[in-house]
Amino acid sequence: MVVEPGELTLSIGESTRLSYKLLPEGVTSTAVKWATSDSTIVSVTNKGYIEALDYGTANIIVSCGQFSDTCVVTIKTYYEN
Repeated sequence: MVVEPGELTLSIGESTRLSYKLLPEGVTSTAVKWATSDSTIVSVTNKGYIEALDYGTANIIVSCGQFSDTCVVTIKTYYEN
């Protein structure tokens, strides 16, 4: 399983959708689960939509059976470039 993108930087209040590919070929399970390592920094829905809530870094984990991958999400303040 591969989540895309693998890294992402957002500003507080921004949102986007992550995508994934099931690897290796032949994976039959489609029960995909999304999770965040810190729900105070970034939220995630069961469809992979994420929203930047507060400054910091958190991981978004997508899993399917024994396979998983992580997107590292960094949330910057409005004033950072």
